[in-house]
Amino acid sequence: MKDGGVFLGPALVFLVFLPALWLLSRYCLRWHSKRMQALMDHRIAERERAFVELHDALLQDVQGLTLSLQAIADQMPPNEPARLRLEHALDRADELLARGRKRVRGAGHARDGPD
Repeated sequence: MKDGGVFLGPALVFLVFLPALWLLSRYCLRWHSKRMQALMDHRIAERERAFVELHDALLQDVQGLTLSLQAIADQMPPNEPARLRLEHALDRADELLARGRKRVRGAGHARDGPD
């Protein structure tokens, strides 16, 4: 019986430390997973911010261009065909700008939706 007792001690130690090791590894894995998720969230937020800034700048530049073209159209005679075509193009540009702004605003909120 003494031989069985010698084997029982290491077996009990193994049975105690194995679950402890398993719990520790799960804790480390969860911690690492949460850390990686936080890093990914930060990167995504930075990219979204850069996206919005880039598109806002682009939309402002297009708006400035349309204002310049509108000033040119205003200097033309009212019934001139070129002016009418230019004003039609400016109306389409205004629609494009409105859709662009809506999309940029929507892109910032798309990630906030339900997962």
